[in-house]
Amino acid sequence: MKKRAISLLLSLLMVFSLLPFGATAADIVDSGTCGENVTWTLDSDGLLTISGSGAMTDYSIDGPPPYRSNNIHSVVIEPGVTRIGSHAFYGCRSMTSVTIPDSVISIGTWAFFSCPCLESIVIPDSITLIPVGAFHSCSNLKSVVIPNSVTIIGQGAFNECTGLESITIPDSVTTIVDQAFRNCSSLKTIVIPDGVKTIALRTFEGCRSLTSVTIPDGVTSIEYYAFYGCSSLTNMTIPSSVTSIESSAFYGCSSLTNVTIPDGVTTIGYSAFSGCSGLTGSVTIPNSVTSIGSSAFSGCTSLSELTFPENVRVIPDKVCEGCTALENVTLGSRVETINDYAFYRCSSLKSVTLTDALKTVNIGAFRDCDALADVNYNGSEASWNSITIKNYNEPLLNAELHVNEPHTHDTELRGTKAATCTQDGYTGDEVCRTCGEIVMKGSVIKAAGHKWDAGKVTKEPTETAKGVKTFTCTVCKATRTESIPKLTPTKPANPFTDVKTGAFYYDPVLWAVSHDPQITKGVSDTAFAPGETCTRGQVVTFLWRAMGCPEPKSANNPFTDVKEGAFYYKAVLWAAENCVTTGATKTTFAPGEACTRAHVVTFLWRAHEKPAAGQSNPFTDVKAGQYYSDAVLWAVSKDITKGMTATTFAPDEPCTRGQIVTFLYRDMK
Repeated sequence: MKKRAISLLLSLLMVFSLLPFGATAADIVDSGTCGENVTWTLDSDGLLTISGSGAMTDYSIDGPPPYRSNNIHSVVIEPGVTRIGSHAFYGCRSMTSVTIPDSVISIGTWAFFSCPCLESIVIPDSITLIPVGAFHSCSNLKSVVIPNSVTIIGQGAFNECTGLESITIPDSVTTIVDQAFRNCSSLKTIVIPDGVKTIALRTFEGCRSLTSVTIPDGVTSIEYYAFYGCSSLTNMTIPSSVTSIESSAFYGCSSLTNVTIPDGVTTIGYSAFSGCSGLTGSVTIPNSVTSIGSSAFSGCTSLSELTFPENVRVIPDKVCEGCTALENVTLGSRVETINDYAFYRCSSLKSVTLTDALKTVNIGAFRDCDALADVNYNGSEASWNSITIKNYNEPLLNAELHVNEPHTHDTELRGTKAATCTQDGYTGDEVCRTCGEIVMKGSVIKAAGHKWDAGKVTKEPTETAKGVKTFTCTVCKATRTESIPKLTPTKPANPFTDVKTGAFYYDPVLWAVSHDPQITKGVSDTAFAPGETCTRGQVVTFLWRAMGCPEPKSANNPFTDVKEGAFYYKAVLWAAENCVTTGATKTTFAPGEACTRAHVVTFLWRAHEKPAAGQSNPFTDVKAGQYYSDAVLWAVSKDITKGMTATTFAPDEPCTRGQIVTFLYRDMK
């Protein structure tokens, strides 16, 4: 007996040894609630499952979720959950994946903050906002799919996602809030969608691998520190729509080789291009610029030539400090003051062009500009001697002065172009008729935009078709249209004494008798007889009229009991050739027989070319495999029928006049 027991034990051990490792389901190690109707479970494999309905609880750094643990490796949020709470997965440092269902319509702030092992995420198209700090410090996140439903990327949403290499921002996005991609140090390219109007504060600061950025026309402002420290950025096209480049916008973009500042820019902030050591050749600041901040081009050690605009009166301090390759500088004719250390340590500067508007050169403006050889001065020698030149400007004083005695310019406007509704114009340049010098360059006149009139109705709306309203531009006569909603149908008067308000067939009966073409009349002027049984001939005729009375394509009549001239003749021929009916037999239609409820929904279903049936069957008397089974389930899914009771359809009962018009009404509406 003992040997038999040992033998049995060994056999069982052998069987269990053959089972694959981990074949048993993981154990639930903890569980709880995380919302009014939301629960969580954590299993022994590190799978956190969020299930239930409605919103998760909002948590905080000081009040973290109850399931927070380094043992969480993956998260599955099940359908039914509608909101991911704030700080819901904050600090889940071992989590590598998360599944978000389409039922989720919002994500709370800082929801995935500091999940350094999270590698990818698909955001469902039910989300419209990626909130503040949503994926902040997800340092291993490499790819993100943002759906077309998202319109706003919130503050710091992907800040410190240092592993993020690429991201596609959909055209639906119109707002990218500050710091959204700050310090995404592996991000290489970015295309900003057309709807975005501002590159916000620090949006791409510290994206040191970023080589290419596409900024769309329509962006008007590049804000403070927007591309600060993007040291791999090689090219940048600033669109003509931009009016301000704020402080330190491109600070430290040391690989940027060229930049064109478009007409229309009015402000360049302090240090805007400071440290752009790869910027080569010449830069012309357009005449639309009226304000330049200090150190705007300091440290641009490869820049060789710089032309300042006509409308700037003060050259700011340190504007070109340390531009060691700068050889030529031309100042605008209205410059009155050159501030402290403006061109300090521009050791290659050979020539500078000044005008008689200049009154003051402040301390050290040209200090250590030891290569300065020529000063071209458009003014008299007396005017030159009246300029206040302060200390540490010996290179300016020691250079050879070339005085160009001015003459009084006789100017005219050239190159003017009127703006239209859709195209920019130009104010024209003031050009001297005598010497040909452009005394003052013009500026762009922005397109005025259309001026629409109050509009005229060019197509009146009806109960069945939208109308059209046409607007005409009072300037250029261009037109645009807007649709006018359909008129709200007016309920016809009820002539029937046996059709009472509140009856399920009340609206369907009035619809049927007022339909064009008319689907049915009453049995008399004042009675509809909603409870009377409908014949097969009547039902097919009602359906045919509801479909618009289509002409049969063939005169072939398979039924011996359907005679030409009968009210249902064309309706039956149309139904037969479109497989709406196959007849009672191959040669008879039985137009006078009562039409059952099963017949009616089957006729409707076939008229719609047998669409997919619904999955839910609430009726105990509709069994699978019956000729009408799919038709009934389809009708239920389309809310065409609700059954005789909650659990019965009564397929074999005769269909009454009230029921058939109700079926048709629900289907056609």
